[in-house]
Amino acid sequence: MNKEQLRKLIKEELKAVLNEDGHTDVSSARRQAKLAIEDSQDILQHLEGFSAEQDLPSWWMKKVSLASAYLNSARDYLLTSGEPMNEMEIRSMDAGEQRRKCARLKQSHDRATTDAYTDPQGYGVIEMQYVERMAAKFDCDWLREL
Repeated sequence: MNKEQLRKLIKEELKAVLNEDGHTDVSSARRQAKLAIEDSQDILQHLEGFSAEQDLPSWWMKKVSLASAYLNSARDYLLTSGEPMNEMEIRSMDAGEQRRKCARLKQSHDRATTDAYTDPQGYGVIEMQYVERMAAKFDCDWLREL
């Protein structure tokens, strides 16, 4: 393979990757979720080789925190079926289910709060506000303590 053929192949592959963005169908979402899992497993595997005291670059940690917040937000969206839950649906949840939901929202809020202090783009603040709105719907105790 010569340089020109290699350039053409790279250009075609880049075009194919760029064309995948913007898809809104379920199969694309599954593919992206699987890629996120694979990437997370690779990251965890590499981190196993580091000592717990080892420092990582702050820019890298911001990327991991932001990715985690985005995935968490996407999960929360799916957990509420993508539709706003009405009061009757929330009341029909048993107490354990509601406590678990509030605990997950608290974890999301804690991560978003940390991100809010370190993220110059403001994504952490946006995530905090989103989580607080969701927590208010579920009448989570921790929200009253803020």
